Amino acid sequence: MASFGERLKTFRLQKELSQADLARALDVSQTTIASYERGDRRPRQNLMVKIAQYFSVSPNELLGYEKSQENYAIEGLLTVPVFDYLPYETSLKDTDYITRYAYLPDDGQYNVEKLFFFITPDNAMEGYSRIQYGDTLIVHGKEEIKDGDIAVLHINESEAVIRRVYNQANSDNLLLIPDNAYYNPLSLPTSEVKIRGKVVQVIFSPK
Repeated sequence: MASFGERLKTFRLQKELSQADLARALDVSQTTIASYERGDRRPRQNLMVKIAQYFSVSPNELLGYEKSQENYAIEGLLTVPVFDYLPYETSLKDTDYITRYAYLPDDGQYNVEKLFFFITPDNAMEGYSRIQYGDTLIVHGKEEIKDGDIAVLHINESEAVIRRVYNQANSDNLLLIPDNAYYNPLSLPTSEVKIRGKVVQVIFSPK
């Protein structure tokens, strides 16, 4: 089994990050990252969770254990599924499409049954929101969607995308607005749009 340091280096290189890039993202020094990768020491639990959240994996996966929602539950943390893509008919409990699990603090704010991570599939929200391809979104399915909120949704049973959502005045249509001017806004009947949830937090990847 690969060591924590080896796995940290693997995840870092998969994101094409230098040690300095990762250090900046985690607010630690480059020498700290280097010492982790050499195996000189491991981070404390709070930083381990922060690293895992950054890479959208669980601390157990960082340590080399197999992913499992049930077997690796940690008191005080929510075990949340991560989806790299999300087909229309897929349940949030469908392990065939869950890439891995990641952790969030269990502060009573969210219902874990409706909570998931989603990896941004395109650059449609590049602009005001600064969300780009590959950024990690924390999505909650029970949050009320208000005009201008960013949501993960399906258009005509397609794979999930992210757009700003507005209720169109004097009609049953929804306006789906990208932040990126290269993508077209859409006005669609509510029957053609399936909203998975509201984006409540963004974990930006260094570019």
